[in-house]
Amino acid sequence: MKSIFKAALLFTLLISFISIKAQIVTERRPQLFAAFSKTINFPKTELEKIFATPQGRTIKLSLGDNVGLTGVITSSIQRYHNLHSVMVKLNNLDNSILGISKRINDDNSITYIGRIINTKYADAFELKTDVNGNYFINKIKTAELIEDHE
Repeated sequence: MKSIFKAALLFTLLISFISIKAQIVTERRPQLFAAFSKTINFPKTELEKIFATPQGRTIKLSLGDNVGLTGVITSSIQRYHNLHSVMVKLNNLDNSILGISKRINDDNSITYIGRIINTKYADAFELKTDVNGNYFINKIKTAELIEDHE
């Protein structure tokens, strides 16, 4: 009787392990930025314009490659003397959010960090800088940033 019980238990465990799906990544969301280049210049003048525009106002940004962003400043917060963060709801990109921060470093240089993201889509853009201090947005996959819970 013990061997039948062990065999049944082993069979049940085997069936359970076969049917388990462990972290299988399947991309079900469409891409919002499929028509955009992988990398797009983001001039410092346009970055500065974001922080000069008051909350509640519409802003139009002109990026490289004839890309334009239009949206409303939904939040503009100066948390510390050296950190200012802004959120822009981009009307022309299905209400994606441009979240960007401006940090004034100890040597009075300025560093910008940010992303354009929409949780309904599988891609996003992240703000980067090159060795010459020029800023650009680089296309990324949101599956690497956002965890889906079903």
